[in-house]
Amino acid sequence: MLALLLSAPLALCQTATMSARDYYNVLHEAGDLDRTADEYVCFYKGESNPDFFTFILSKLIRESMKAGGTFSKLTKAQQDAMKKDSLIERGYAKDIPFPDLQVMSKHGDSWVSDDRKLDKDGNFLREKLTVDWQTLRFKRSIKTYRADSTLIGEVRNFGKCEVILPSYH
Repeated sequence: MLALLLSAPLALCQTATMSARDYYNVLHEAGDLDRTADEYVCFYKGESNPDFFTFILSKLIRESMKAGGTFSKLTKAQQDAMKKDSLIERGYAKDIPFPDLQVMSKHGDSWVSDDRKLDKDGNFLREKLTVDWQTLRFKRSIKTYRADSTLIGEVRNFGKCEVILPSYH
């Protein structure tokens, strides 16, 4: 009996590691994904990264609004903003959504973020997402720059996206 009591805390510490897909499935089944960016879900290559992201293309929102008759009810400025092609993304660290949506602008065959300041010296980063729409494989690169726009470094990640199926919960 004493051995059982002593082993209980150890058993509690040995939890199974969840993959990004596991975290996504839990959120999806509970209906807790951000519905603003819910057309595609993307997982990084390999099982070691528990993070994932979801996104939607603004043209899908625009077409849906036009079909539903709500697009014409927007102000001219809102309509002009919606006419610009963009990608709206929500990142998740395990099962916790990042606090802000990221809006990326179309740049050739890719989507590019606005520059984000890193520090008081003016260094910044820029993200680029490229999706192969035939295979739904993606490449995400994050480049860091000095204030004078010289490149400091780049990190690349690869993975695969899939269409988010409707949740019935």
